[in-house]
Amino acid sequence: MDEWKETIRELYMGIGICTLTFTAAGGLLVRDRSAWILGTILGGGEAAFLAWHMARGIVRSMEMEPRKAARGLRLGAMLRMLMMGLSVLIAVLLPGTVSAPGVLAGIFSLKLGALIQPLVHRCRKKLRKER
Repeated sequence: MDEWKETIRELYMGIGICTLTFTAAGGLLVRDRSAWILGTILGGGEAAFLAWHMARGIVRSMEMEPRKAARGLRLGAMLRMLMMGLSVLIAVLLPGTVSAPGVLAGIFSLKLGALIQPLVHRCRKKLRKER
């Protein structure tokens, strides 16, 4: 179970790295910097919440019978899709305040964070050996 928690922690680190990268890069390229920065930070926060929600759902499903677990996981996935849609809709309705592409970039950091998690794991492992 400790390895699993470490993996989730590394996923959060990957989400943070990607969100900060998107925030900095977009902050240099877009005209409405404050809306972009707020959008990417909100999207990155949502990505971290989505990762936590997925992890919680998986842990809960391990203790259930298979049919209940499958149903619970499907409901959780639909809830997460609804949350992503609502956050993008709110960003579209508040165009001068929050950047919708920024929110999408922040949410996308969940996917990229999952891709770079093995790299984060190797880096953390090397840093621990050096100490």
